[in-house]
Amino acid sequence: MVDWYTTTKFVHVMLVLLVGGMSAGSGFWIEFAARDEHEGFVLRQVRQFHLRFVLPGLVLIPITGVATAWVGGLPLTLGWIVVAAVLWTVVFVAMLAYAWVVTRQLRMLEDGDAEDGGYRRLALAGIVLGAAAGMVFAAIVYVMIAKPW
Repeated sequence: MVDWYTTTKFVHVMLVLLVGGMSAGSGFWIEFAARDEHEGFVLRQVRQFHLRFVLPGLVLIPITGVATAWVGGLPLTLGWIVVAAVLWTVVFVAMLAYAWVVTRQLRMLEDGDAEDGGYRRLALAGIVLGAAAGMVFAAIVYVMIAKPW
């Protein structure tokens, strides 16, 4: 017989690892490629990672989280679940904004506007959004493991 709690929790945790790892990795690749001849290629790949894996994963994470809570008989009103849900909303909005920033950077790079100060401001905005989302994401993982409330 299938243990649905363990199965849904496993899928939930694997999605968290995939999204967290890909997001962190994307930030490092963008930073390594900054002001390099391969910057456009890296930005295109990061945008594809985000559109194909990170954003869908961010949609699936709460779905599998709710499924895990439901199968496990956990009320969604538990403090740690509520806090994690609010923090997840912050991460989701930041990642949507990050996807827009990367898309805009790529457009500017392709149009030859990479030397424009606006391009570097966008790059800085991407770093700030990515780092902030990463810290909040780590806080969610802590809350989900420690269950302090």
